[in-house]
Amino acid sequence: MAPSLLCVCLLMSAACLAPHERADRAFEAGAYGEALNLYESSITDGTKDPKVFYKAGMAAMRVGEFSVAERHLSRSLRYGGGVESAQQLATLYLQTSNYARAVQVLKFLLDTGLSKQPIYNNLGTALMYAGEVLDAESYLLIAQQMNPADPIPYVNLGVLYDRYIKRPALSIEFYGCYLQLAPRGGQAGTVGTRLRQLNDGGLEVVYQDVKCGEVYRPAKTDVVSLKEAMGTVELGFEEDPAASKSKIEVNAGASKGEAKLNPEVAPTMASGVRARARDAYGRGDYEGAIALIGQIQSSSLKGEDALMLGRCHEQLKRPEDAERWYKTAVVRDSAAEHVGALLEFLWSARRLRELGVQCAQWEGDEYVSVRGRCDELKALLDSASAP
Repeated sequence: MAPSLLCVCLLMSAACLAPHERADRAFEAGAYGEALNLYESSITDGTKDPKVFYKAGMAAMRVGEFSVAERHLSRSLRYGGGVESAQQLATLYLQTSNYARAVQVLKFLLDTGLSKQPIYNNLGTALMYAGEVLDAESYLLIAQQMNPADPIPYVNLGVLYDRYIKRPALSIEFYGCYLQLAPRGGQAGTVGTRLRQLNDGGLEVVYQDVKCGEVYRPAKTDVVSLKEAMGTVELGFEEDPAASKSKIEVNAGASKGEAKLNPEVAPTMASGVRARARDAYGRGDYEGAIALIGQIQSSSLKGEDALMLGRCHEQLKRPEDAERWYKTAVVRDSAAEHVGALLEFLWSARRLRELGVQCAQWEGDEYVSVRGRCDELKALLDSASAP
């Protein structure tokens, strides 16, 4: 019997299936080690099919071969695996505490059609554990603003203010809101224990700044929406990482990641550091100024520090970093000087749509002196629409 005829006769037999097809059967049967070997056989044969790399990565994750899973999922993404591969790669990085890589993949996911709120939450959490505390705060606040009924950003903000920014009163309120919104959530026990430690042994919380289920804005930013100012993100402190591809489990009581923070100066020394940063900026040593500001504790970082960073990055032709720090300056302190610097930058960078968003936010009398670019934008739009 000819080999081709034999294969037709045995069409339903595994012997006639390609390695990746046999691998699919093994995966479905729960034989993940066998599936991984068969997928890798297809890869060795030269396949560039992103689905094969994706499935190989998933099989590797099931057998605990995380470095192998990372290699296959990364290649799947490289060969066009798209959103599904990126989601799994982000989940892998988060579950293995590779937060810097997780941040990169999550930022890629922001440009896809996925819901952004869970990505912002995940991104904020990853940044927190990577030691990028200020950025973490911004993203987590956006996530809370986008969906105030979601309990996950509350618990992540609680951890951020508790363990990193050292604002226990605020962390108590966020922890309390998590328990209100998810009384039977998977982190409820851990959060309740930590709340008692911070709150004189009790769970009753007196809310002064945070209103559970409503949009929270820091005290000095009551007229700016972070959602509009910085864009739209999700991750979390969720009890079951398998429940959603956009959420990971984190231990509320853990201090993991604190050691990763850059060396910081004590708050009492920050004024001297700021003076040296101003001198460096005046000399044109913008990288030096950035390094000096980086020594200030995140909890002590002021709007003026973020403004300095924005100006340094602008001088170094890094518009994305400059815009982020100008917006952070406004978030930290909505002084007219900070708002004016942001508006001026957006005008010079020809970010006219974003300029329009910001101009709509800052219409109070205290900002009249810095709204010149808003007036120019209005004139420009009026002339463009004129018959």
